[in-house]
Amino acid sequence: MEGIPSPETREREPEIRLQFFRHDEKAKTPKDADDARVRLTEVGRKNAEKVGEEHDINPEGTVIYGSPRDRSTETAYHRMMGEGGGLQDLALEDLQQRGRNALQGEHPSYPEGKGPKKDAQKDALDFVFSGEFETIANKHYLESKDLLTFVFEESDKLAKELGDTESRTYSRTAAEIAKLIKPYLETVLPRWQTLSKDKKYTNLNGRLERLFASHQTVTESFLLKAVEVAEGREAARNLLGEFKSKNGFDFSEGYNITIKPPKEKNEEAVPTIELAYKQHRWNLTQAMLDRIIKEGSLEETPADETK
Repeated sequence: MEGIPSPETREREPEIRLQFFRHDEKAKTPKDADDARVRLTEVGRKNAEKVGEEHDINPEGTVIYGSPRDRSTETAYHRMMGEGGGLQDLALEDLQQRGRNALQGEHPSYPEGKGPKKDAQKDALDFVFSGEFETIANKHYLESKDLLTFVFEESDKLAKELGDTESRTYSRTAAEIAKLIKPYLETVLPRWQTLSKDKKYTNLNGRLERLFASHQTVTESFLLKAVEVAEGREAARNLLGEFKSKNGFDFSEGYNITIKPPKEKNEEAVPTIELAYKQHRWNLTQAMLDRIIKEGSLEETPADETK
């Protein structure tokens, strides 16, 4: 992007890195205002950039996905540019236009200023609560301040009892995130293995980057479900116990999923999928993603708690 220095890169094999994280500090929502249009505070913009600097992001190889709420996309832009970008005071619309301008050079057929978008919205990254489920969830968020604990321990069962097919429960939310990840494993990675060798993409040094900005309980649900499937429900419960807030992630907190080609060149070899959260590391498989997606129907047998 214009005005954003590319970070130093190191030689690496082709890989795709997916970053999932919560938005940063949002401004107070005025009475009767649309929550979806509330933006970040100055502190939130600065912190998002600081966190982004720690992740060695090359803006040229990065695409942003946010929820339908502006603060998520805004957080991702500041995370992408990192400190020193000099764009802290720009409105989201200006950031988006600069993204278009930066991509214009790669797509000269577009009219000036009308290049492809650098960001897109994904409903899967939003939180959706409705009816009685929403009332109960709000009490956990505002009063007991343990929304994520409620989502993990009770939400699937509650939705079944209420006949609620709309609210995003623990398993439903995890399934939506798994659906976002699968295409990168099945179609994007093979394509990137070829494209990464093109001189046009040399400056990306092998890494394709995608940023997924969301809200409390959304990306955490996938994290906990992945751990549950990999190591058992008690392991997921123990991880939840490490969280500073039982409502969910702190501002800009999240995890990375790195997808790499098979290490061996044979028909049985499969890509590696590493989930990294703080000091923790888990190896995932396509079968695990498929299981998470199936359990999102709330009709499948839950992960074995005794595992």
